[in-house]
Amino acid sequence: MVMRPKIPTDNIILTDIDGVLLDLLGQMSVFLKQEKGVIVTNEDWLKGSWLHEIIGGDIESDRALFVEFTHSHYFKTIPAIPNTIKALKTLHETGWRFIAITATGQDCPTQDLDLVKQNRLENLKIHFGDIFEDIHIISVIGSKKDILEQYAPTWWLEDSLKHANDGLSAGHKPILMSTPFLKIDQNKNNIPVIHCPLELVKIISKETKKPHNRKKWDRSNKPRL
Repeated sequence: MVMRPKIPTDNIILTDIDGVLLDLLGQMSVFLKQEKGVIVTNEDWLKGSWLHEIIGGDIESDRALFVEFTHSHYFKTIPAIPNTIKALKTLHETGWRFIAITATGQDCPTQDLDLVKQNRLENLKIHFGDIFEDIHIISVIGSKKDILEQYAPTWWLEDSLKHANDGLSAGHKPILMSTPFLKIDQNKNNIPVIHCPLELVKIISKETKKPHNRKKWDRSNKPRL
């Protein structure tokens, strides 16, 4: 079997979006209240992994609601998590750029993934400017492992322990963002956990040379999906 070369990541940080950079659940609560008349509190989100476990319905109603949400203006105006703008701006000023890997696909023909990607990129640009080289969208229940394995080792920011461990297996240096959903007792690989995005700056600055003089990331580099 011929091994394909890894995509270079000399000045690239790989990152998740929801729960790491953007407050998706908070914005989903706004969408449900304003468009459906349904009230969902922060505590309610801890009651289950699926929307129907919180507001009723079934998997199909979950999918339809989330597709509607990702097609809407709510999805492209999700607020940034506090201090993420300052953290990413600081890292970008030292030469870093970003590639996002996000699980917002629904694996159904009614979802327009081109529109979802456009909305997501617009949302990121509103908060962070032009610092993202690319974004990859996978299924909400999918694995990020195949994409992670195609990039040369670099930093990998996540709030999911599973996806963080997949990054570790692929040779990356994962950092976990603490959320109410993170089960720290299951962090058997002792992946670093941060509670504020500004901690990210300290970790990366301490362990990595500034990439100012590194070769610019080639936009023609794309994972082979």
